[in-house]
Amino acid sequence: MKNIDELLGVAKLSELMSNDKKDESKKVLWVLAIIGAVAAVAGIAALVYKYLSPDYLEDIDDDYDDFDDDFFDEDDEVEETAEEEKKAPAKKTAKNLRVVIDPGHGGSDPGKVAVDGTMEKDVNLQIALALGQYLKKHGVDVYYTRESDCTLCQEEGGSKKARDLQKRCQIVEHCKPDMTISIHQNSYPDASVCGAQVFYYSTSEKSRMLAESIQETLVAMVDASNHRKAKANDSCY
Repeated sequence: MKNIDELLGVAKLSELMSNDKKDESKKVLWVLAIIGAVAAVAGIAALVYKYLSPDYLEDIDDDYDDFDDDFFDEDDEVEETAEEEKKAPAKKTAKNLRVVIDPGHGGSDPGKVAVDGTMEKDVNLQIALALGQYLKKHGVDVYYTRESDCTLCQEEGGSKKARDLQKRCQIVEHCKPDMTISIHQNSYPDASVCGAQVFYYSTSEKSRMLAESIQETLVAMVDASNHRKAKANDSCY
């Protein structure tokens, strides 16, 4: 506060100066400005002289050698870490997952037919579309082998079943998904036999882990009385 008051006092006094005194003060200010400029140049020159002196440059050179060794040792470690990170597989999240959902049967192939006339192909499609919508809401890229009541092969020529399965395999191979989920319904003569069950390829460890996780979730969230386990299979397609 004292410095501000002093400055304000100087400002008030300067307003009371006569024109002559103002001219003199301007001269003083010019002299001070010149002195300041000379001091600044002298200061810069001193710094340049210091930083370009042989002794200082020798010290800097020694310090740089030490820094250079430490820096490049650390740089090598950073490069090695970066290379390891590049080699490591990128972590998958829901937003960069691609899934193919395969509703079994369709068209002229009804699949199993219940006593009340319900067709497996229709149940499969309803579940597939509902699953696809759920996954899409979470950012998953979803593809279907079929989205309507249709067969995936022409009605004429050869085994329709075999050609239908071949077409489904072609769709999967074209989409290159992270996982494929095929939905079917089984039937048994005994109506008391029920419960969802997940099958997986016996040669795929990742498929086994996913199947067991889905099976556990189905039991926990859909039917706690379901005692079925995920089951290995190598002849689904």
